[in-house]
Amino acid sequence: MKKFILYMYLVPSLLCIVGCSLFGYQMDVTVLSMEQYYHEGLMAWSKATVNLKVENVGWGEIDYYEIYVEVTCIDDSIYTGYTNGYSLEHKETRSVSVQIDTENKQAVKARVSEAISDVY
Repeated sequence: MKKFILYMYLVPSLLCIVGCSLFGYQMDVTVLSMEQYYHEGLMAWSKATVNLKVENVGWGEIDYYEIYVEVTCIDDSIYTGYTNGYSLEHKETRSVSVQIDTENKQAVKARVSEAISDVY
């Protein structure tokens, strides 16, 4: 009975892992650049704009995706933003941007903290 219960949970999990790998619902996300401006008159930093390249490198269409980006400021504080999108076709590449409010601090680097894709 214990083996049956174990298989009942283990087999669907393995099928999902193998199925996702076989059908290849994968995307690559690359940080292309980060832009932020200092406004002399206001003596303030603008929001940081992080430009990304999103590419479907799998074999199937990605119906929905979310990308979370972290920006690290000069004082080591971290701010997070995200973007999402729909219907990323096989081998399709998109350029997307995320604006992140750094609370008037200078941003020094950006990285993708998480990328989630879903297939319906």
